[in-house]
Amino acid sequence: MSLLLSMTSCPNCGAPLSVEPGLRNVICIFCNTSLFVERPATGAAVAQIRAQSVSKDDIERVKQLLVDGKRDEAIAHYARAASVSRDEAERAVESVLLSAYWTLVRHLPINGFGFFLHAVFVFGGAGIAAWAATQAVESPAYLALVAAGGLFAILQLARFLRHLASTLVASFGSLGRGRVLRCSVLREFVKQNGFLVVVVFEVVPDDGSPAFVDQETLLAGEESLRKLSPGNVVRVRFDGARKRVFPTTPVTVLATGV
Repeated sequence: MSLLLSMTSCPNCGAPLSVEPGLRNVICIFCNTSLFVERPATGAAVAQIRAQSVSKDDIERVKQLLVDGKRDEAIAHYARAASVSRDEAERAVESVLLSAYWTLVRHLPINGFGFFLHAVFVFGGAGIAAWAATQAVESPAYLALVAAGGLFAILQLARFLRHLASTLVASFGSLGRGRVLRCSVLREFVKQNGFLVVVVFEVVPDDGSPAFVDQETLLAGEESLRKLSPGNVVRVRFDGARKRVFPTTPVTVLATGV
């Protein structure tokens, strides 16, 4: 029986937790807990996730090394602290970053330059496919280029539509009050003076509909990061599916936490 988990909850703090198939060690970036994923016995339907005896200081050190761009040191430190192999440590550390980057890539709103860049990719792929199609009349070998160019254009169009949806939500989505439940920095971009952060919002819509919780990966400047402190309530926009939540620009604090 294969172990297949996607989203679950941290047994220590209740925060959303992403678990890749086959992953045995997971890091909760919100409460700094190292977790062990116990594979279910034959016939069991649910995997068990339990905390390991790894100090929160060690997990904080792993996160800080990631923020400093010292990936290899972060892996080595986690391997020692959790008493696991380097391969297991690498998978656990990489899952923290890959999950965040995947969400960012899928949900990030884009600006005018982003629109232009996506247009270049889409029309470039379509143009190559169209040109190759004219050549394929005389040489069937060009059919491979038609397929490659067409597939590239389709994939870029799909990415563009996802980013377009996020851009529309960030600009015109439904308004609400988002209380920051948790915020964790995963990486700092020194040259851009920005941070890659994972934030859990509890959103109370202005229209009186039921509240909901959403986790988002965001790029935030230093000032915005301060405003996204746990407990603060900020103005947000969200989509109808409640799968995209973005703080307004600039981030507006409606109430401060304790």
